[in-house]
Amino acid sequence: QDFAEGALIMLLREIQDAHREVQIDLVVDLNRRIHAAFERGELDVAIATSDPLGEPLGESLLDTELIWIAARDFKLTPGAPLPLVLFPEPCIVRDIVLRALVEHGISWRPACVSTSLEGLLSATKAGLGITVRSPQQLTRDLVKVSPGLGLPMLPDVSVAMRINDNGPSSQALTRHIAELVRNVVLVEAARVVRPLDDVVGHDAVEAFSVPKCAVKDDMGQPIG
Repeated sequence: QDFAEGALIMLLREIQDAHREVQIDLVVDLNRRIHAAFERGELDVAIATSDPLGEPLGESLLDTELIWIAARDFKLTPGAPLPLVLFPEPCIVRDIVLRALVEHGISWRPACVSTSLEGLLSATKAGLGITVRSPQQLTRDLVKVSPGLGLPMLPDVSVAMRINDNGPSSQALTRHIAELVRNVVLVEAARVVRPLDDVVGHDAVEAFSVPKCAVKDDMGQPIG
Protein backbone atom coordinates (compact mmCIF):
# COMPACT_ATOMS: atom_id res chain seq x y z
CA GLN A 1 0.00 0.00 0.00
CA ASP A 2 2.99 2.32 0.41
CA PHE A 3 3.16 2.77 -3.37
CA ALA A 4 -0.56 2.86 -4.17
CA GLU A 5 -1.04 6.59 -3.77
CA GLY A 6 -0.08 9.82 -5.49
CA ALA A 7 1.86 9.43 -8.71
CA LEU A 8 0.96 5.77 -9.22
CA ILE A 9 -2.77 6.51 -9.07
CA MET A 10 -2.33 9.39 -11.50
CA LEU A 11 -0.36 7.15 -13.85
CA LEU A 12 -3.08 4.49 -13.90
CA ARG A 13 -5.64 7.17 -14.65
CA GLU A 14 -3.55 8.33 -17.60
CA ILE A 15 -3.26 4.75 -18.89
CA GLN A 16 -7.02 4.32 -18.59
CA ASP A 17 -7.60 7.55 -20.53
CA ALA A 18 -5.17 6.49 -23.26
CA HIS A 19 -6.66 2.98 -23.58
CA ARG A 20 -10.41 3.43 -23.35
CA GLU A 21 -10.95 -0.06 -24.72
CA VAL A 22 -9.08 -1.62 -21.79
CA GLN A 23 -10.56 -2.11 -18.32
CA ILE A 24 -7.95 -1.52 -15.64
CA ASP A 25 -8.74 -2.81 -12.16
CA LEU A 26 -6.49 -1.71 -9.29
CA VAL A 27 -6.23 -4.04 -6.29
CA VAL A 28 -4.66 -2.67 -3.09
CA ASP A 29 -4.17 -5.38 -0.48
CA LEU A 30 -1.70 -7.04 1.87
CA ASN A 31 1.46 -8.32 0.21
CA ARG A 32 0.75 -12.02 0.74
CA ARG A 33 -2.73 -11.62 -0.75
CA ILE A 34 -1.30 -9.79 -3.77
CA HIS A 35 1.15 -12.64 -4.35
CA ALA A 36 -1.66 -15.19 -3.99
CA ALA A 37 -3.90 -13.33 -6.44
CA PHE A 38 -1.08 -13.13 -8.95
CA GLU A 39 -0.38 -16.85 -8.67
CA ARG A 40 -4.07 -17.54 -9.30
CA GLY A 41 -3.76 -15.61 -12.55
CA GLU A 42 -6.01 -12.78 -11.40
CA LEU A 43 -3.44 -9.99 -11.93
CA ASP A 44 -1.43 -8.95 -14.99
CA VAL A 45 1.04 -6.81 -13.04
CA ALA A 46 1.69 -7.01 -9.31
CA ILE A 47 3.86 -4.90 -7.01
CA ALA A 48 4.44 -6.40 -3.59
CA THR A 49 7.05 -6.86 -0.90
CA SER A 50 8.90 -10.17 -0.99
CA ASP A 51 9.35 -12.25 2.15
CA PRO A 52 13.08 -11.97 3.04
CA LEU A 53 12.97 -15.56 4.33
CA GLY A 54 11.24 -16.89 1.22
CA GLU A 55 12.17 -17.43 -2.41
CA PRO A 56 12.73 -14.29 -4.52
CA LEU A 57 9.62 -13.55 -6.58
CA GLY A 58 9.55 -11.41 -9.71
CA GLU A 59 11.85 -8.52 -10.56
CA SER A 60 13.28 -6.65 -7.59
CA LEU A 61 12.63 -2.94 -8.14
CA LEU A 62 14.29 -1.69 -4.99
CA ASP A 63 15.35 -2.66 -1.50
CA THR A 64 13.86 -0.56 1.26
CA GLU A 65 14.58 -0.53 4.96
CA LEU A 66 11.97 -1.19 7.59
CA ILE A 67 12.01 1.29 10.46
CA TRP A 68 10.17 1.77 13.73
CA ILE A 69 7.89 4.80 13.45
CA ALA A 70 5.97 6.73 16.10
CA ALA A 71 4.25 10.08 16.61
CA ARG A 72 6.62 12.96 17.33
CA ASP A 73 5.31 13.32 20.89
CA PHE A 74 4.87 9.59 21.60
CA LYS A 75 6.02 8.43 25.03
CA LEU A 76 6.47 4.78 25.88
CA THR A 77 5.32 3.89 29.38
CA PRO A 78 8.33 2.44 31.25
CA GLY A 79 7.88 -1.25 32.06
CA ALA A 80 4.78 -1.67 29.89
CA PRO A 81 4.55 -4.02 26.88
CA LEU A 82 5.42 -2.37 23.58
CA PRO A 83 2.16 -1.09 21.96
CA LEU A 84 2.15 -2.07 18.28
CA VAL A 85 0.13 -0.74 15.36
CA LEU A 86 0.02 -3.48 12.73
CA PHE A 87 -1.74 -4.96 9.74
CA PRO A 88 -3.62 -8.22 10.45
CA GLU A 89 -2.43 -11.59 9.23
CA PRO A 90 -1.34 -12.56 6.63
CA CYS A 91 1.25 -9.77 6.53
CA ILE A 92 4.95 -10.07 5.69
CA VAL A 93 5.98 -7.01 7.72
CA ARG A 94 3.92 -8.16 10.70
CA ASP A 95 5.70 -11.53 10.63
CA ILE A 96 9.11 -9.82 10.46
CA VAL A 97 8.30 -7.53 13.39
CA LEU A 98 6.89 -10.21 15.68
CA ARG A 99 9.72 -12.61 14.85
CA ALA A 100 12.27 -9.94 15.82
CA LEU A 101 10.51 -9.15 19.09
CA VAL A 102 10.28 -12.83 20.02
CA GLU A 103 13.99 -13.32 19.25
CA HIS A 104 14.89 -10.38 21.51
CA GLY A 105 12.46 -11.33 24.28
CA ILE A 106 10.52 -8.08 24.06
CA SER A 107 6.98 -8.01 25.43
CA TRP A 108 4.32 -6.40 23.23
CA ARG A 109 0.60 -5.86 22.85
CA PRO A 110 -1.66 -5.05 19.87
CA ALA A 111 -2.58 -1.38 20.30
CA CYS A 112 -4.28 -1.25 16.90
CA VAL A 113 -4.86 -3.67 14.01
CA SER A 114 -6.00 -2.13 10.73
CA THR A 115 -6.45 -3.46 7.21
CA SER A 116 -5.58 -0.09 5.66
CA LEU A 117 -2.38 1.92 5.62
CA GLU A 118 -4.39 5.06 6.37
CA GLY A 119 -5.73 3.38 9.51
CA LEU A 120 -2.23 2.39 10.64
CA LEU A 121 -0.82 5.86 10.12
CA SER A 122 -3.79 7.57 11.80
CA ALA A 123 -3.50 5.35 14.87
CA THR A 124 0.25 5.96 15.02
CA LYS A 125 -0.19 9.74 14.67
CA ALA A 126 -2.73 9.60 17.51
CA GLY A 127 -0.05 8.07 19.75
CA LEU A 128 -1.69 4.68 20.19
CA GLY A 129 1.57 2.87 19.54
CA ILE A 130 4.58 2.24 17.33
CA THR A 131 4.38 0.88 13.80
CA VAL A 132 6.89 -0.40 11.25
CA ARG A 133 6.90 0.85 7.69
CA SER A 134 9.33 2.09 5.06
CA PRO A 135 10.84 5.61 5.27
CA GLN A 136 8.27 6.72 2.67
CA GLN A 137 5.80 7.12 5.54
CA LEU A 138 7.88 9.56 7.59
CA THR A 139 6.30 13.00 7.88
CA ARG A 140 6.48 15.97 10.22
CA ASP A 141 4.09 14.08 12.50
CA LEU A 142 5.60 10.60 12.17
CA VAL A 143 9.27 10.17 12.99
CA LYS A 144 11.85 7.43 13.24
CA VAL A 145 12.16 5.92 16.71
CA SER A 146 15.48 6.54 18.42
CA PRO A 147 17.88 3.56 18.49
CA GLY A 148 18.19 4.22 22.22
CA LEU A 149 14.73 2.74 22.72
CA GLY A 150 16.32 -0.69 22.37
CA LEU A 151 14.14 -2.04 19.58
CA PRO A 152 15.77 -4.60 17.28
CA MET A 153 17.11 -3.74 13.86
CA LEU A 154 14.88 -5.06 11.09
CA PRO A 155 15.96 -6.50 7.74
CA ASP A 156 15.54 -4.65 4.47
CA VAL A 157 12.77 -5.91 2.23
CA SER A 158 12.60 -6.08 -1.54
CA VAL A 159 9.76 -4.43 -3.44
CA ALA A 160 9.21 -6.66 -6.45
CA MET A 161 7.17 -6.53 -9.63
CA ARG A 162 5.64 -9.64 -11.14
CA ILE A 163 4.40 -9.69 -14.73
CA ASN A 164 1.91 -12.24 -16.05
CA ASP A 165 2.60 -12.67 -19.78
CA ASN A 166 -0.15 -15.29 -19.96
CA GLY A 167 -2.87 -13.09 -18.49
CA PRO A 168 -6.05 -11.93 -20.21
CA SER A 169 -4.48 -8.67 -21.42
CA SER A 170 -2.22 -8.53 -24.46
CA GLN A 171 1.45 -9.12 -23.71
CA ALA A 172 2.44 -5.81 -25.31
CA LEU A 173 -0.03 -3.83 -23.19
CA THR A 174 0.98 -5.64 -20.03
CA ARG A 175 4.66 -4.96 -20.66
CA HIS A 176 3.95 -1.31 -21.46
CA ILE A 177 2.02 -0.81 -18.22
CA ALA A 178 4.70 -2.68 -16.26
CA GLU A 179 7.42 -0.38 -17.60
CA LEU A 180 5.47 2.74 -16.67
CA VAL A 181 4.73 1.39 -13.20
CA ARG A 182 8.39 0.44 -12.71
CA ASN A 183 9.52 3.98 -13.48
CA VAL A 184 6.93 5.56 -11.18
CA VAL A 185 7.87 3.35 -8.22
CA LEU A 186 11.56 4.14 -8.58
CA VAL A 187 11.07 7.88 -9.04
CA GLU A 188 8.54 8.14 -6.20
CA ALA A 189 10.78 6.19 -3.80
CA ALA A 190 13.75 8.45 -4.50
CA ARG A 191 11.68 11.63 -4.30
CA VAL A 192 10.15 10.84 -0.91
CA VAL A 193 13.14 9.40 0.95
CA ARG A 194 15.83 12.02 0.34
CA PRO A 195 14.18 15.10 1.88
CA LEU A 196 13.38 13.19 5.07
CA ASP A 197 16.93 12.06 5.80
CA ASP A 198 17.68 15.34 7.58
CA VAL A 199 14.42 15.32 9.57
CA VAL A 200 14.73 11.96 11.29
CA GLY A 201 17.94 12.40 13.24
CA HIS A 202 16.89 15.18 15.61
CA ASP A 203 13.19 14.34 15.79
CA ALA A 204 13.63 10.84 17.20
CA VAL A 205 11.24 9.62 19.86
CA GLU A 206 12.57 9.81 23.43
CA ALA A 207 14.00 6.51 24.58
CA PHE A 208 12.89 4.32 27.45
CA SER A 209 14.07 0.83 28.25
CA VAL A 210 11.91 -1.73 26.46
CA PRO A 211 10.76 -4.42 28.90
CA LYS A 212 12.32 -7.79 28.22
CA CYS A 213 10.10 -10.29 29.95
CA ALA A 214 7.76 -13.11 29.07
CA VAL A 215 6.99 -12.66 25.38
CA LYS A 216 3.28 -12.44 24.66
CA ASP A 217 1.25 -13.12 21.56
CA ASP A 218 -1.37 -10.78 20.10
CA MET A 219 -3.94 -12.08 22.56
CA GLY A 220 -1.69 -11.07 25.47
CA GLN A 221 -0.82 -14.65 26.37
CA PRO A 222 2.76 -15.65 27.24
CA ILE A 223 4.71 -17.58 24.59
CA GLY A 224 6.95 -20.39 25.78
